[in-house]
Amino acid sequence: RSLDVTSLSFCYQPELAPAACDELVTVDFNKDAEGNTIEAGRYVKDEWLSLGMTLQAKGGENTLPRIFDSGNPGGETRYACGDSDLGTPNEKCSKNPGPGRGIGGEPGSPGENCEPLGNVLIVQEPGSRVPR
Repeated sequence: RSLDVTSLSFCYQPELAPAACDELVTVDFNKDAEGNTIEAGRYVKDEWLSLGMTLQAKGGENTLPRIFDSGNPGGETRYACGDSDLGTPNEKCSKNPGPGRGIGGEPGSPGENCEPLGNVLIVQEPGSRVPR
C-alpha cells in the first residue's frame, strides 16, 4: 500500500530566527528548491535543503521517498507498469477526466480527485522496482 503526498506546506525559519514563522513555503514535488524539474521515478532527499527540508521514508523499498507522476501512472515513458489508483484526475471526472482509477477518487466521493496534480511523493512499495 502506497503513501502519497501531493504537496507539503511548512514554516521556514532560518537559523536563530524568532519563534514566529517567517515564511510559509509550499512544495509540490514538480520542482526542487532551485526551480529545476524533478523527473518521475527519482528518489529524493535534499532537493529542498535550501528551504530547510530533508526527506526520509520508512517502511518502503528504500530509505528515501520517491517521485511519482500522477498524470502518467501507467509509467508509459520509462516503466512497464505503475499504479493507476494514484493517477490524477480520476477517469470519471466529467470536466477534466484523467488516468486515475478507483472509487475513492470519483466525483462526489470524500476523496474526490478531479484536479491534475503532476508529481506526488510516495513511499515506494517493497519488492517493486517501478514507482507504485
